[in-house]
Amino acid sequence: MKKCICLAVWLLTATVAFTIPVANFKDYDDLIANSPEIILARCTSTLDFVTASNKLVIITDGMIDSNIEVVSVLKGTPNPGSAHLGSQYWPYRGEYLLVFANNHKDEYNKGYTAIEGYRVISLGHTYMTNQLAGNTVDEQVETILKMRLYNLKEELERDTQEKQRIQTKLKLESTNNGVSSNAPPAAPLPASYQQKGSF
Repeated sequence: MKKCICLAVWLLTATVAFTIPVANFKDYDDLIANSPEIILARCTSTLDFVTASNKLVIITDGMIDSNIEVVSVLKGTPNPGSAHLGSQYWPYRGEYLLVFANNHKDEYNKGYTAIEGYRVISLGHTYMTNQLAGNTVDEQVETILKMRLYNLKEELERDTQEKQRIQTKLKLESTNNGVSSNAPPAAPLPASYQQKGSF
């Protein structure tokens, strides 16, 4: 009987996880036109990987609830200040975000929903909003995307350099240990790390 109950609970959880509608990315012009709210915000708090009681957090429906501070409203109802954000994107505390919200509603009318991860663009730890003054929504978004692209290029360069350093180290170790293969065997990820990305 207990096995049947567990199976029923698992099936119910799986069903709930797939009821969230997710749309494929088309292009930014479409995203701008069909997003009723576009905001710049800073994450003030979000879900931690591990709870205060040292238990791993398992996300069942793919949605992350975070608290944000709305810095600027590019499109929609001017409503700066504290708000909530629900998204598949998992921000970190202090991160600035460009949010294409497909909803603007909670019990206090101060919540934003941006389900798909592509609706939230990371801007890092700092962002100067004065660069957007006097421009249209499209121009403001284009300015932000150019900055994000610049940051991505820098990140990719740093990641490539780190990758080369690690590969060099591991290749040297493999040579010293008499391993003939140029690539070291991949070590399995810890079980706890594998669960962190589970939705």
